[in-house]
Amino acid sequence: MGFLPPLGLAYLQAALDKEGHLSRIYDMDRGASLADVLAVHPDIIGIGSASFSFRRACSVAAALRTQTKAPLVLGDAHAWVARAAVLKDSSFDVALVGEGELRFPRLVGLLGEMEAKKIRSMDGLIYRDAGDIHETSDAEYISDLDALPYPSFRDLQKYRTLPGRARRRIRWEMER
Repeated sequence: MGFLPPLGLAYLQAALDKEGHLSRIYDMDRGASLADVLAVHPDIIGIGSASFSFRRACSVAAALRTQTKAPLVLGDAHAWVARAAVLKDSSFDVALVGEGELRFPRLVGLLGEMEAKKIRSMDGLIYRDAGDIHETSDAEYISDLDALPYPSFRDLQKYRTLPGRARRRIRWEMER
């Protein structure tokens, strides 16, 4: 069990909040279930996956696909590495490649409005269209990290943080 909450998810939630999108984070490693996710009737479902957990992410997406028509979006490291292959034999509709703090809120808005033509013009996406897989141009990196909203930890309360003394010790060891 890790001590620190997933900072990337906290940044994504803050970015979604800033754009007026209602969001929830469910961590299946912390006891959340598919029923928890489906109980809120989501309009879009994002799933993050590193390469080592991609099979599990695909299993979760396949189970969700049998119970919802909400678009399933894959993000995180594996989408960066595997690119279009992530959609080939999976239930995901879209993969977000690169940093998502600015693009994921935009994608959520476009999917909500079903603006397929605008989705095709977004950078950093891999998507399905009429059974074919398409990839847009690479996204730019975020150049001004200070412009990002402060991370939201409201759905990440099950994580424990390191005690202050341990944090100081770790920082001291790293600085040596």
